[in-house]
Amino acid sequence: VGLGGGVRALARTARGALAEWVAAATTTGGLLHQHQHQQHHHHRQHQSHRRRRDFSSGGGPQDPVPIYGTGSSPKSHGARRVTTRSLVRKHRKGEKITVITAYDYPQAKQVDIAGADVVLVGDSAGMVVHGYDTTLPLTLEETLSHCRAAARGVTRALCVGDLPFGCYEASVAAAVESSVRVMKEGAMDAVKMETMNAGRVALARGVVEAGGGGVGPGGITPP
Repeated sequence: VGLGGGVRALARTARGALAEWVAAATTTGGLLHQHQHQQHHHHRQHQSHRRRRDFSSGGGPQDPVPIYGTGSSPKSHGARRVTTRSLVRKHRKGEKITVITAYDYPQAKQVDIAGADVVLVGDSAGMVVHGYDTTLPLTLEETLSHCRAAARGVTRALCVGDLPFGCYEASVAAAVESSVRVMKEGAMDAVKMETMNAGRVALARGVVEAGGGGVGPGGITPP
């Protein structure tokens, strides 16, 4: 066979191999496309089934998650809440009560999942979060922001918010007004006052008589 014939034979072989490769690639691509289409179809069916299942019990998703809710109201979740009364029952039985501080949503969520009885939004946020030298500069407005964020992460524990220095000591009326703000705007279940002396007892009594929940300090007082 001459040089020209050999080149032509080699070209025919190459063309044949290329044609086979193209055919195989086309077939593989078609199978892959078909597989992807089937997967997409099954996924849509699954999503449709989930929607039908979620809305089948009353016109809305099961276990709805509040988008704008604080997470503190018992109406916003199905978990059994810790209350001041349940804490009193634990105390009378001699059972331990766990209180852990949290300043924001992710911290409070982890504390709640861990099973603590109380999530405390402490005025120590002034030092830990804001970098103040003491807790004294922390304002009520700053405290409310921390309270709202923490409350959104809690579905079971009792939420207690500190009353920062200067917002409640002047009178029973001031204590009631600040406590109402912490419980309404901050979505807390109760408030905590520092240093329970005779004067503070009168303030706490006024808050409780006004319908609020009050908690006294049980540990050290930060500087």
